[in-house]
Amino acid sequence: MVSGKWRLLTGGRDTIFSLARDSYFVDLEESTGDGFFHSETFVLLDAQRRIRGVYNGTLEFEMKQLIQDIGTLLSAGRA
Repeated sequence: MVSGKWRLLTGGRDTIFSLARDSYFVDLEESTGDGFFHSETFVLLDAQRRIRGVYNGTLEFEMKQLIQDIGTLLSAGRA
């Protein structure tokens, strides 16, 4: 993973939906109607791409926890 870069992927509809649902916790029932799915979920990964936390981006206390957890990973050299 290159820091500061977006990684985009493409594929068949079933593959993308499966990836969104199973790997990124996106609720596929809540489509915008334009084929895109959005989630309030933030997932924190460490340098080895292990999930270190899952946060609701609409809740202030969870965003504060995310920021704290990022700091913890950075200070431990795991980010």
